[in-house]
This record gives sequence, structure tokens and C-alpha cells, in this order.
Amino acid sequence: MKEFKIAMVSIMLAVAFASAMDINPYGFIRFNGVWSDGVRYSSETDGTFNAFPVDTGSYQNGPIYERASRFQFAANQSTIGVNISDSISEGRLILTGKLEGDFRNYFIMNHGFINFSFPRIGLNILLGQTDALFVPYNPPTVNHRKLVSTGNLGLRQRPQIRLTQKISSIEVAVAAREENVDYPIIEGKINTTGPIKIGASAFWHSSKRAGVSYIDYDYDEPDSYGLAADIFADIGIVNISGEFFTGQNIKRYIYGSIQEHSYNSSSKSNSIGGWGALGFKASDNLNINVGAGSEYLLDEYYWSDNGIWLNRAIFANINYKLTPNATLALEYFRHDTEYNDDRTGSYNRVETAITYGF
Repeated sequence: MKEFKIAMVSIMLAVAFASAMDINPYGFIRFNGVWSDGVRYSSETDGTFNAFPVDTGSYQNGPIYERASRFQFAANQSTIGVNISDSISEGRLILTGKLEGDFRNYFIMNHGFINFSFPRIGLNILLGQTDALFVPYNPPTVNHRKLVSTGNLGLRQRPQIRLTQKISSIEVAVAAREENVDYPIIEGKINTTGPIKIGASAFWHSSKRAGVSYIDYDYDEPDSYGLAADIFADIGIVNISGEFFTGQNIKRYIYGSIQEHSYNSSSKSNSIGGWGALGFKASDNLNINVGAGSEYLLDEYYWSDNGIWLNRAIFANINYKLTPNATLALEYFRHDTEYNDDRTGSYNRVETAITYGF
């Protein structure tokens, strides 16, 4: 009987708490078709890691095929999520949460966090998985890889503890992320608020083990660090967005850098990169975006003659609202890669997508 009473009380408390919350499900279903005329290496079929030269031979135990037309159809970019919010003590504390995932590789959680907001003092405390503070934006491409390895590092979300303090029109944030080593990843960001957001971010991470001497070892993993600047601005019918970064051993910290092609994991790989985009709101239903991205290594270390030292890409897309919830998009994308042995690779990609959101 005692267990039954406890269960009933728990159920009533859960119902009362749920009724006090604002729960808003959202998501979209997307079907996309892709045509391309070149070969690219990626862990996913439509990735943009690097473009292969058009010749014969092999790369990573696989053939380098001649240039040819390739078609692909998919619906695995579809996304589903829920936003949750609640207020405590007459608005002194506002709780918000998000749970979101997509089906690109089975079902993967992108966002899963709870945020404690204290609006009277401008403080936010976030616990969970979401975008990193370092290079947090993504370019407005139809391709869901979002210029990965061609200037964009911020595609994947990470678990973290984050503090954000708003001071007038400025936000200052710091975050700590666990990376299965003795030292956490530390990152920070400062940016303006409002329709024109200009910011700077940085991170530091060490893979060294506390109290361990490397005197008797040839391998000593260098620290990882990065510096970045970003802008996101809505000015009338024009949207300007972009990121610029540089850093050492970024591949150990964040996904999507061509430093993964550097000589070995202990080399102090340095690279510089970024992306920029311009958006035009031609009408209430029509948006146009153009942009470019690039990243290149600053040092002389490469895997081999097959190693890459430069990736770059350009894109242009048109997005038209068929209904308030359905959008049709068409994009042209070109990717170029330059290799250490002076070879070059490239491919053109045309993608169309129809997205129905709710």
C-alpha cells in the first residue's frame, strides 16, 4: 500500500509539473535529390571532405574513379524535436529545454539540454548537449554537410556546462567540455546582441595526462587551441554571416578540419580557414544565398603525396516557400581540393530539396 501511495503521489506531481510546462514539438520532413560529376571521400555518401583528382590508381585501398554523373535520393535529413519551457518564482527563474535528433545515421541526438535562466541578473546556466561556443554558426547551404572541411568546424553538437552573462548589449560565455582525459576542454565567447551580432571565440585543450612524464617517450601530444571571429547580421533584406578561424591541432578538439590529413597525430598542425555568406530576401516567399569557404594548412606536414593542403568551395541556392510550411530549394555547389603533389580535384554538385516543417 505504501508503494502504491508513493506511485500515485509521483504520478500526480508529474501531471501537475507537465501541465505547468509549455511543450512545443517541432520538426521537418525533407526529401532531397543530388547530382554530382566527381568523386569525393567521406564517411557519408554526400560529404565534402575532399575532391579526388580524375586519374587512375587507388586511395585508402579504394579506386579513384573517372569523372562521371552520379545521382542520389534520400530522406534521412528529416529532423524531429521538442522545446520545453517553465517558470518558477514569478519569473525569477525560467527553465527551458530542447531535445532534437535527425536520421542521417540511424537516429542521432543533436541537442539535449536544460537551461536555467535568471532574467533579473542576466545569467544563464546550460547543462547538456548543444552547439559549441567556438565557431557556433553554420553557413546557409542546402547540403547538410555545411562546408565541413572547407571552412566550417561547427557542425557537431557537444555535451557541456556553460555559463552566459549578459552585460548591457554584450554577452560573455564560458564552457567546459569533458573529453575523456584529465583536463577539460575550455572555451569562451564574447559577442554583441541584437540584429547585428559580432563575436570572438577561443578554446584550449590538453590531451596530456596529469602527473605523467613524457621524458622516456617520443610521443607528446601538443595542446590544442583556436581563435575565431564571427558575424551574423540582418540588415533589411540582406543577411550577412561568416566565421574566420585559426588554430593548432584542432583535429583533436573539433570535427571538420583538414588538419586530420596532417602528418601524424603528434604534429603541431596549424591551419587557417573560414566561410562567408550573403543572403537576400527577394520577397516574403523567396530567399537567395551565395557563399564560399576554405581551409588550408600552414605547415609542411602531410600524410604523403596523397595528403591535401587546401580545400575550398562556393555555393548558391534559391529557396521558395510553396506554402507557409513547405519550402523548395535548389543549390549549385562546387568543391576543389589541392594536394601536396600538385594534383587537384574538383566536383560540381546540384541539389534540390523539398522540406515540410511543423
